[in-house]
Amino acid sequence: HIALAGVHFVPHYAVPQTYAVGPSGADVTATTRADADVRGHLEAGATFAVLDVEGDHAWGCAGDSMGSFAPIGWVALDRLSLAS
Repeated sequence: HIALAGVHFVPHYAVPQTYAVGPSGADVTATTRADADVRGHLEAGATFAVLDVEGDHAWGCAGDSMGSFAPIGWVALDRLSLAS
């Protein structure tokens, strides 16, 4: 995440795309599997900073600033919409 550039050195940083959680909310899971452990739940309207997409899931973190990086994990893409 680009917000960590001054804190941790890595070969490259990703700039997240900010998505909004849809009206049903969204679970943040440990993997993309249907039986994955749930790490947290995001309420409708919350923001989710997407760093990667795999199939029908997005990987990232709740919130969009360094103080808001929890929970981190996978969210089903059909629960998100690109924030305007």
